[in-house]
Amino acid sequence: MSFLTRKIFDPIPHPFGLDLSDLSVKVVHLNPEGKGNRMRSFGSAEIAQGAIVDGEILKPEVVVEAIRKAIRKAGPKKITTRKVNCSLPETKAFLRIVSIPTMKEEEVREAIKWAMEANIPMPIEEVYYDWQILEQQFEKKSNFRSYTRQRYSFNR
Repeated sequence: MSFLTRKIFDPIPHPFGLDLSDLSVKVVHLNPEGKGNRMRSFGSAEIAQGAIVDGEILKPEVVVEAIRKAIRKAGPKKITTRKVNCSLPETKAFLRIVSIPTMKEEEVREAIKWAMEANIPMPIEEVYYDWQILEQQFEKKSNFRSYTRQRYSFNR
């Protein structure tokens, strides 16, 4: 990479990735390079048995210390950003594709909420959800849009 094309100051640092399982934490920080990414940092640390059980954090202080340790150990370069993308256990995340009639954007939000309430086995107030338009499919007989929504439940 030439000196002229290097970023001297990145006003929007890229987040690092954090993967948390019952027994370990892993962190990775990638930098965009060309059409892909290059690994900047990687680190991991063990989590004491019993601190996380079946994806539920039972000993937050132990988990926090393991995350800090993984970040400190990460290399070859230090992780300096506080922005993070975190994975969720499969048992706590749902992904659904639904088809609804074509409607205004503000109506879509309400339609997605109704579809979720009909398909999710917990109160909507305990769920974080997001959605996006996948594609529009127009046929002579019907006007339907396909949406995806991701729902994440939180343990209290």
